[in-house]
Amino acid sequence: MVKKNAKAFKLIAVSMVCITVFSLDYLVGYINEIRIYREITFTFRTEVAPLITNTLHLLPKLDDSYPPEGPDQVEPRHVRTDKYGLIIGPDYGVKPELSEKILFLGGSTTENNEVDEAYRFPYLSAKIVSAVTNKPYYGVNGGVRGHTSQNSINLYLNHPAPYIAEAEKVVVMQNINDRLLLAVLGSYKSNIGDPPQISLKYASNQATGVFYSIWKWLSFQSNIVYLADSVIKQSSVGENPSGALINERTLDNNPNINISHLHLFKQNLKTLAAIIKSRNKIPYLMTQPLGKDSKGQDMFNDAIRQVAFDDHISLIDLARYISKQAKPDKLFFPDGIHFNNQGSSIAAEYIANELLIAIK
Repeated sequence: MVKKNAKAFKLIAVSMVCITVFSLDYLVGYINEIRIYREITFTFRTEVAPLITNTLHLLPKLDDSYPPEGPDQVEPRHVRTDKYGLIIGPDYGVKPELSEKILFLGGSTTENNEVDEAYRFPYLSAKIVSAVTNKPYYGVNGGVRGHTSQNSINLYLNHPAPYIAEAEKVVVMQNINDRLLLAVLGSYKSNIGDPPQISLKYASNQATGVFYSIWKWLSFQSNIVYLADSVIKQSSVGENPSGALINERTLDNNPNINISHLHLFKQNLKTLAAIIKSRNKIPYLMTQPLGKDSKGQDMFNDAIRQVAFDDHISLIDLARYISKQAKPDKLFFPDGIHFNNQGSSIAAEYIANELLIAIK
């Protein structure tokens, strides 16, 4: 009986507290018209939602090692970034803050993650230019895996690294990631967020994102979860072959690739070049080589050449130069997309020579 009375007392006490709190909250609403302002502000805030963009960046102060990938690699390769997330290479005696910067923008083929530090062409080409001119030049590697020309525009405008804004010369190499994005989505447009950020639906979506992130984290901690995640991915590919099957290796077999995407790509190149010029810097458009035949790649490289010609932009025709080498396919990893050490070294020499023409 005593226990029942105690429970009843607790229930009554909790109820009284709740009633008091709600009553107080109701009464506070009439102080200086707080309720009205709260409702107006809520309505105002629910009228906007995020414009979702997905430009990636490399994390600052990376110092990671990876197993050798190619036959010409013996030691583990290193990937290091500065405090702004820009890839750095071995010291060759120049101080970046006292050097003229050459910025390279692009995707994974510019990032050159697979290549040993000393052979990455954004680093090595600047080193060669420095040696020839006896003046300090520093290569700023702004390449990020997956980046398209749209991402390069965003990075160039918004990245906080001072070296990006300071670079007097900006070399842009885009192609295959643009082709991939346009094949999947048909445009560069961002997704429009539906629920406002202060809504319950938005909170629910964020919670779902947290669970997804935890699942992905677990998949890289457990072999079983990793296997399960791989099986789920394979199942989703089978259910949605129209989009899931498109990747860098199947791109040329995708029927959605067509010439109508070229004007969008050209538009972005023109926009980026115009932005660079507006900062009184010098843009260079660089074609992107492959170690295999690709009609799509050729079309987009031709678009790069056309934009450079029409808008009087300096062109570095790396694709054409690499194609004239004795065995161009041997300059790439087996995927035929990313340079190996030798390929990146040859690219660096050619890029440096093209930059030196303008410098001299």
